[in-house]
Amino acid sequence: MKRPSELKAYLTHGDSVIRRTVLRYFAESVSDDPDLMLRVLDLVPTVDVREQRSVLVQSRRFVQTPASIERLGEIIISQPQLRDLAESLFLLSAPILLSSYSELFSALSHKGGQVARKRLGLLQKDSQELLARLERYADQGNQSWNEAGHQDAMYLIRELAGREDAPWSILASWAFDRGHDEVSYREILGVTAVGYGPFEKMAELLLDNFAAENDLLNEETEQTLTVLASPELVQTIVQRYPSEPWEVRLWMGGIVARFKHPVSEAALLAMLPHEPDPSLRLDLAMGLCDLYSIESMEVVKGVIAEDCWPDVVDLMEAAYTNAVVNGWHDPDMANWRKVVQEMDNRSVDATEERD
Repeated sequence: MKRPSELKAYLTHGDSVIRRTVLRYFAESVSDDPDLMLRVLDLVPTVDVREQRSVLVQSRRFVQTPASIERLGEIIISQPQLRDLAESLFLLSAPILLSSYSELFSALSHKGGQVARKRLGLLQKDSQELLARLERYADQGNQSWNEAGHQDAMYLIRELAGREDAPWSILASWAFDRGHDEVSYREILGVTAVGYGPFEKMAELLLDNFAAENDLLNEETEQTLTVLASPELVQTIVQRYPSEPWEVRLWMGGIVARFKHPVSEAALLAMLPHEPDPSLRLDLAMGLCDLYSIESMEVVKGVIAEDCWPDVVDLMEAAYTNAVVNGWHDPDMANWRKVVQEMDNRSVDATEERD
């Protein structure tokens, strides 16, 4: 099984399929490696605009540093075709980092400049004020949810959670109090917040969220459990997996795959024989590839042979990347790469027709 430090070099690999698959690995694992954003920015000048935009979109959760902020500033100023995405990444930086680069605010769009100054103003607020503001977002979100407000709330959570006096007991009460039938926006914000705190031992309680059939709650729970995951949580998932309904198994398998640990491979191999659904079998096999362990490749090839078209193309891509990274040669590799390229070409043609 490859370590994340061994995979970073593949972010700038000569094969676009390898780059894409490895970037997804880091994006889904919610990595906090401060080197990742710079690796992406090293890649940007070497690829076409379509891939440039794709890699910047997938880098939204990567940690920003002074070095990456300076590079984003250069893009904002000199590359209009990427300015919107570079500005978005710049605005995701922590307020304390934004304060060191306020000279770039004048290069932002009008709306971007307003957002930057608003976020910089968080430095002047104490934690109780930030909590009160988050309370307002919770109330507003219940009445009229919108994407812009949600992103502001996510940003506020990150700033509040990073403080020494973060109100963890209150935020935990939002996340873990499930004494109601309907999902509230307050609960979703709480689930996001506890992903930044000392709640690894309580992570198992969040697994029940996946039965709520609320997409936003499921997405935020997945992110939080990716951060809080442990060998103990993985073992709990393995035990519960066979008896859970399809919509819960869908999310549980993803948590195991995102936890980059040797226990995850054994867990996925144990879960596969109990999974009758072809699409979820593909997902579990994808998870095995995403661990970059070569020992499970024969099992992965067996799932590919089930030929669940067209979703199997994604598994071919993951299997091909896993094989290349591990220096493993198989007669089927060339065909996997060919099928993936054909699908890519169709996607490009379809996009150009729409444009």
